[in-house]
Amino acid sequence: MKRFWLFLFLFLFSLPLLADDFYSFESTKSLENSKAQIEEILKKIDNDNFKMIDETLGFHYGWISRWLSPFNYKVYLTQLEKNPQIVIIRVEGSGGDALSLRSIFYHEKLHKEDLSNFKFYQISEKSHFFGQTLNLVHPVLGILYAGYDSPSLVKSQMWTRSIWYFALDTFLIWAGGRNWFRSKWDPAKYSGNIVGSMLFVRTISGIQNANLIRGHNRFVRLGYTFPLDLY
Repeated sequence: MKRFWLFLFLFLFSLPLLADDFYSFESTKSLENSKAQIEEILKKIDNDNFKMIDETLGFHYGWISRWLSPFNYKVYLTQLEKNPQIVIIRVEGSGGDALSLRSIFYHEKLHKEDLSNFKFYQISEKSHFFGQTLNLVHPVLGILYAGYDSPSLVKSQMWTRSIWYFALDTFLIWAGGRNWFRSKWDPAKYSGNIVGSMLFVRTISGIQNANLIRGHNRFVRLGYTFPLDLY
């Protein structure tokens, strides 16, 4: 039993860390003007679901998404002591969210990186009802729906999460059918365990699915386009 709960804890702890990424680029504005515009952009895409970071790791300013945010990111801002002075923006977060902020800052003319060689695609709204229905059938289907043609997930995130959820769902069904390793496999006798484990997995994945679609649809309403070939 101890090994079972250790496996479950490690899975839930490690899943948000998968496919994290970061980008650094030179700002087109001064330090204070960059700070003001970053906060303006974050308010626009994330309402008040972010806060200033106290420990900025040597950067002048930093922001992090709150737990209610549909996104997962950190943004750092600093100025190099050179003449002329250079302002650097660093974006960290899950693969899709970090890449999306990089694209949004480019649209807002906040950094000097040239992304003009990439094709930017218009995205369409996704249905929460359809996403949650697929998630109930199996979390993998919900992930594939939320991540397809979406800036919410890069391909590595989409496939890694799919594999993890398939493995977790299969493992818990097997463990539940054995009464959590206390008996032989008997799905008829321990059907309650199996159903409970399936609902547990689908509840977790359903929350993530809702956040992915919520973030995706927010980008749609704001009219942003994204270089989906990079995802």
